[in-house]
Amino acid sequence: MALQNKEECKKVLEVIKEAVPNKSFDYWEGLIVSAYEFLTDEEY
Repeated sequence: MALQNKEECKKVLEVIKEAVPNKSFDYWEGLIVSAYEFLTDEEY
């Protein structure tokens, strides 16, 4: 999956949301958003 695509990031977040407990989702969301912003120089 390419984190340079905002739609792909959203798909990844949906998979994670289903797979992990709610309290750790914020960590994964922050990690993916940070990766997206780093790779694209755009704000998520």
